[in-house]
Amino acid sequence: MPGGMASSEDEEWKVLEAFLGMSESWLNLTGERTGGNIGMKLKSKSGWFEGGNGINLVGLDLLPAGLMETGIYKVPGQTFWTWTAIDDDNGK
Repeated sequence: MPGGMASSEDEEWKVLEAFLGMSESWLNLTGERTGGNIGMKLKSKSGWFEGGNGINLVGLDLLPAGLMETGIYKVPGQTFWTWTAIDDDNGK
């Protein structure tokens, strides 16, 4: 990748999150990163439950998909979740 960046998908998310104003202390976390109000900046301007719409700052227009848990669909209109595949020290 340009600039010597690692090729992991997480590094690509970090570039976007930094661009949108996430602090370095949040960027260095693994797992869920919620700092910098990034979700609001990525969410679509409509379609979210009870006024939870975003501002769609960069044009991704993320829509809520809800959550499937133990075969039951929950929280429609309230959740968008993403993750990356990163190997741990054991290559898993």
